[in-house]
Amino acid sequence: AVETVLKRHFSGALAGREVVARTVETLKRKYGVTGRNTLYGSSLCSDEINNETGDMNDLFRLYFGEIFPLGGISGVPFAGKTGFSA
Repeated sequence: AVETVLKRHFSGALAGREVVARTVETLKRKYGVTGRNTLYGSSLCSDEINNETGDMNDLFRLYFGEIFPLGGISGVPFAGKTGFSA
């Protein structure tokens, strides 16, 4: 039901897995970003719904190796000066 409505109103929407694959490929190709030279900082809201197995945050964690949580809501980090310096 949800997928049907999503496709009807947002026909160009991509699955999280596809967004992660495209993002990782572009970062790697254009900038040399890998899990070995990059710390993945996430400012997604820490609610359970944003951190379930197989969701985008989890898929980025699998690529980068770990998540440095910056706190936040709607993608705006709440870490402040100390968090960004950590």
